[in-house]
Amino acid sequence: MMVAQYSCSVDVEVPKNKKIMQWAGIFAILFSLGFIMLSVFYSWYFMIAFAFFFAGGVVNLHFYNEVKKEYLYELSETRLTIVGKDVVNRQKRLASILLKDVTEFGIMTDTSDILDGLYCQNAYDAGVYSLTFNSEGVKKTVAFMPDDYMIALLDEHLSLQINNKPKSKSV
Repeated sequence: MMVAQYSCSVDVEVPKNKKIMQWAGIFAILFSLGFIMLSVFYSWYFMIAFAFFFAGGVVNLHFYNEVKKEYLYELSETRLTIVGKDVVNRQKRLASILLKDVTEFGIMTDTSDILDGLYCQNAYDAGVYSLTFNSEGVKKTVAFMPDDYMIALLDEHLSLQINNKPKSKSV
């Protein structure tokens, strides 16, 4: 390999429906505060409405905060690690793939129905690559969007892996 450690990232646009979910959550929380005033002056039963709208707003914000806005691809000598960063900049490791288990790497040509992981904006975008590997005896495929240098590094590693495989003896 040319380098021992390499990483690149790709930014992902937050979907419009998730942005709407965020604003609905903010509105529900603010709307619920009005029920506190109503419960003080009229009836404590308005606290039920407060709890309903407040909880709904918090749930909407929670699901919005889980949306990925960036994917980081980290390549070392032995593995490819894919990390997702959400809208509040929390990072979570989504996949860690041993390079010795990789069976196929190339430009994405299939539909996204067969994917076990989509780690980019869309499977049909230009520059999306698929990586097929064995995991616990099961063949899995992920789609991601590496840059040109990472593509060259993966191609080099896979060609070395194919050339170094011991040839089976036929009897």
